[in-house]
Amino acid sequence: MKYLVVLLSLSILSVNAKLTVNEETIHYTVTPSSPETMMREITEAFPLNKSGGSYQGYTKYKINWNFRTSQKRHSCRVTKVKTKLKLEFTMPKLESDDPEVKKAWDRWFPDLQSYLEGQGEIAKDYAAKIDEGIKNLKPRGDCKVLQNEANKIGQKFLEDLNEQLFVYKESSDKFR
Repeated sequence: MKYLVVLLSLSILSVNAKLTVNEETIHYTVTPSSPETMMREITEAFPLNKSGGSYQGYTKYKINWNFRTSQKRHSCRVTKVKTKLKLEFTMPKLESDDPEVKKAWDRWFPDLQSYLEGQGEIAKDYAAKIDEGIKNLKPRGDCKVLQNEANKIGQKFLEDLNEQLFVYKESSDKFR
């Protein structure tokens, strides 16, 4: 009976947390005239290259978090956490019948796709850390204090995410 009371108490204190991930891929069409000019033509076609950029693909992310708190007596706790990650991948789509261009594409494109998806996985990891970090906050005497702590956790993990993505980019041989 003692164990049942403890289990019931723990279930009452649990926080409802939910991470939602929405992924979208935007393709831009490329029609390289030869394997030798393929990279230049992909870079020129990339829609986000303004002012002489040199990218062929891009991962955009946005993380939002919301939470609810509940004040009872002299204790405020997080009761619900919702974290949303929106991932948007921009990458080329080949339109060519040239077998040599297709062969060059097949050697190159999987690396770009893997690189962009790797960035997405890092963003997913940090969105989950935000969700868990807020969910696991200990009760405080004041809800404003708890809310500030929750938002600081989110902001800190966003900063860490940006740093980790920079390290990932720098460690890549092909997509710096």
